Amino acid sequence: RQAKEEEEEEERERERERVMVLVVKMVKEGKKKRDERQKESKRKIKRKEEGKDEENKNKKRRKNEWKNDGNRRKKKESY
Repeated sequence: RQAKEEEEEEERERERERVMVLVVKMVKEGKKKRDERQKESKRKIKRKEEGKDEENKNKKRRKNEWKNDGNRRKKKESY
């Protein structure tokens, strides 16, 4: 009877260890996935920022072209 109880206790202990190993694996995978999502969102933000920089450069360039064009017209008219 006592041997049977000890065997059941050992079985429960092994089951607990198995469950703990599974939990640890799941937590590690969850962390990996979270890290990947964070990296991806950082990449997206970076891409957006780069796009905005390009847009601003283009806007400034167009504005300067427009100004220069106006200045050229003024010079021609003054002659």
